[in-house]
Amino acid sequence: MTNQRRAKAGGEIGANGELYKGGAFIANTDRPKDQPKPKKLAKREVAPYKWEIQPEHGYNAIFSFVGGFWGKYNHETGKMSVFLQDTSEDIKQLIEDFNNGKVWCFCQDGKWQSA
Repeated sequence: MTNQRRAKAGGEIGANGELYKGGAFIANTDRPKDQPKPKKLAKREVAPYKWEIQPEHGYNAIFSFVGGFWGKYNHETGKMSVFLQDTSEDIKQLIEDFNNGKVWCFCQDGKWQSA
């Protein structure tokens, strides 16, 4: 059994403003046809075993984005250091920002910056 209802005989306009023929399943949301559902904000690892929900779409946690590839995390000090010497300047800045308490980063104009 489903909660989806059908259009009345003769046709009906659904919640999304589109016309449905009589007997057809009718939209019960205002989202247009073929429009994907909006994605929920995801949890990101911001420090070892510490997870937070991202503030907006497009934001990454500096720890999980940089750590293990460009940066090396020291569990004793809680700081990150540059792992590869040919790391770009924007990633080096993210590592410095992480060590100063910043958590989130995003990409703007092809450059990563902390939020």
